[in-house]
Formats: sequence, structure tokens, C-alpha cells
Amino acid sequence: MVSAWYLIPAGALVLLVPALMNGFPFIFQDTSDYLIFTPRLYRSPFYGLFLFGFHMNRFIWAPAVAQALIGSALIYLLISTLPIRNRPGTFACLIVFLGAFTALPWFAGFLMPDIFTAYLFLAIYLIGFHLERFSRPLQVMLIGFAGLAMTVHLSHLVLGCGAIAVFVLLSRWLRQPWRRIFVRAAVLCIPVALTVGAYLAYNRIIFKTLAISPAGQTFFLANLIEYGPARHYLRDACPGAGYKICSQVDTLPSTANAFLWEAGHLDRLGGFAGMSAESAAVVRGTVMSRPGAVAAMIAGNFWRAFGAHAPDTDVSSAFPPYTAIFEVIALKFGPQALAAFQGSAQMRDVVPHGLIRTADTVLIALAWVLLAATCMVAVAKREWILAALPLFFAACVLGDILVCSTLSGVFDRYQARVIWLLPMAAILCLVSLRDRFRRRPGRA
Repeated sequence: MVSAWYLIPAGALVLLVPALMNGFPFIFQDTSDYLIFTPRLYRSPFYGLFLFGFHMNRFIWAPAVAQALIGSALIYLLISTLPIRNRPGTFACLIVFLGAFTALPWFAGFLMPDIFTAYLFLAIYLIGFHLERFSRPLQVMLIGFAGLAMTVHLSHLVLGCGAIAVFVLLSRWLRQPWRRIFVRAAVLCIPVALTVGAYLAYNRIIFKTLAISPAGQTFFLANLIEYGPARHYLRDACPGAGYKICSQVDTLPSTANAFLWEAGHLDRLGGFAGMSAESAAVVRGTVMSRPGAVAAMIAGNFWRAFGAHAPDTDVSSAFPPYTAIFEVIALKFGPQALAAFQGSAQMRDVVPHGLIRTADTVLIALAWVLLAATCMVAVAKREWILAALPLFFAACVLGDILVCSTLSGVFDRYQARVIWLLPMAAILCLVSLRDRFRRRPGRA
């Protein structure tokens, strides 16, 4: 573990290269809400607390450094659990590869909670399959990482529970005893319980409602409106159903984003708080009356999202006029920070988007092929625990695609934030198989 003291910081530095070349951490329009703790019914407050714990209204780079260090540490710990002979060399080569060719560094330096989706999957894998390999302090740290990752975004509770279910299924496939599975699942439920409690307490104190995600159904409703099922249901059900939204049934916008954020459509209905109960009712009515149309929407969105994973989509200078990000940066970090942001590669539109997307498209296509091939080889060699590595991360990536495309729609960022796990898992499985079966000392 001595090498960890220099390898992990070095790995973090590699992951920060794109942000350093940008001249500023990557910023999205929603970053302002997290920087100033804006209470939103549709947003977790805990990523804002994470950011503040590092930047302290002075050091805008500190949260990006922390995110890169967490990612580097988790990858280092993952490699330490595998039958790889040259672990420091493997870590160095892998982190350089991930930093140069995948979406990981773009999200490590991005002041948004998306990077923690992949970190959550990594932490759950390490806790579920390899907890006994770590010291007690490292076990506590991993549980802490999982808890942090689960709380910082509202989708992570669902995704985390799904990843835990994948762990249980793969553990049974590995024929592990139920007692061991139960103990690991119980440990994994610690961050789940903490997240549920944190959300319930926050929503009760701030919004006076006892719910985990009061706005979740409204996002799903917006997606159902954009792709048709809810729009058709409302035309048949209104005005007799008595919904507030019936007043807009003939003027509903064509996209979910327009319904949620533009032209005041949602605001006229009472906003996320005012539509919470009604959104659930409309979603329920749509699913019950048009299950085929809803299933077709889910399948279509999944297919479109499967190929939508460009890591640079939201690294843009095109901020909407209502964004407060410029004022927030100037207020919290001073005019020099604002000047650095405005002079960044992101704001000058000199980020090489074409090159990034071409590399991403080729790499992910190859990653899926390599992932399948290494998994089949591991199964053929009866290396079940190695086969579980690509299977787990492939299932998590597919689950992320399914959940996000169904509930929120097709946006590259939701897939790009986790898609780098595929080449990572494929490479580590391949190296582990090579080291497991290459010529052993003493053999002719």
C-alpha cells in the first residue's frame, strides 16, 4: 500500500489534465444551484455540501481535485483485488489510457454530480465482492464513498439499489453461500438507509413533504408527454378527469425540456410541488391505459440512449439567458475566477468536439466487443469471479441507460458518465486472465 501514497495522487493529476488544459473546471448551467445551495424539489442538496466542503468559497479547483482523487483511489483499490502481477504498472497504464481516451477525466473535472454514478458502481462492486480484502478503515471509507455517491443525485438511489440486486444475482451465479451474500447485502444497505433518511429529512424540513423524490413523477410525465403516451391519454381523459393539466392539453409543448423549463408551462400548474400528486396520477393513468405505448417508448429511448454517450456534449459555452453561473462564480470566487472561466477553452469554443466524439464512438464499440470476449474466455476457463467483473459493470451501464432514458429522456451526459467503466472492466479482465494463465515459474 506504500505505492498508493504516490500512485493515487499521480492518477488524479492525470484525470485532471482536460480540466487543466481547459483552464478552469468544467461548468454546466445547473452548477450554480449546487454552488449556492439553491433548494430545489428536483435536486439533491448533498452535492452542494460536498462542493462547499472543499471550495469554502475560495478554491473552485478543490472539488475537482477531490473528485479526481476519489476516482483514482477507487480504480487503485479495484486493481488491488485482481490477480494482476504488476499492479502499480497496470494502474499507471490504465489511468493514462482512461485519461487520454475515455469520458472519465471530463467528468472528474466537471462540477456536477454525474461522476459519482460510476463511483457508486465501483464502490458497490468492491464492497459486494471483495470487502474482506480491505482493512477496517478502508471498509469504512468504501461505505462512505458509496453513501456519498448515492446521496448526491436523485437517480443514484434507484441505480444503487439496482446495482445491489445485480451483485446478489451474480453472487448466486458464483454459488456463494447465502449467509455471505446476506452479510454483504446488509453492508450495502447502509448507504441506502442513510440516503433514504437524508432525503426524507431534507424534504420534510425544507418542503414540508415526507417523500424521497417528490419531483420524480413529473420528470417521467414530461418524458411521457414528449413521446406521446401521456399526451394521448390526456386528450382522452380531459376534461372529465379534472386534472389541472387539462387546461393545457391542446398547447402542451413538443419536448420534455420545454414542458419542464420553458415558457412557464409547469409554473402555471404549480411547479414541481404543485404537480407532485397530479403527476403521479397522470403517470399511473397513462401506464394503465396505454402499457404498449409506454413499453414502446421505453424500448425506443433505450435504443437511442445506447448510442448516445458523447462526453463533451455539455462542455459548451452556450448557457441559457436565465443562468446565474457568471454571477455566482464572481460572487463566491472573485473577479479573477470569473475571468479564468470566461477565458477557458470551454467558453472560447476551442474544445476539440469532433475528435473527442470520434474517439469515444470507436472506443465504446470496441469495448463492448472486448467485454463480451473477455467474459466468454473467463467463463470458458471457469474463472467465475473474473467473469463477474465485466458482467457487473455491463449490467450497471445498461441499468443506467434504462433508468435515465425512461425517466428523464435521452441525453448524452447520462450515458457518458458511466460508459468509461466498460473499457476499464474489459482491460482489467483481459490483464487478469493473461496473468492468471501465462507461464508459471518452474514450468518448462
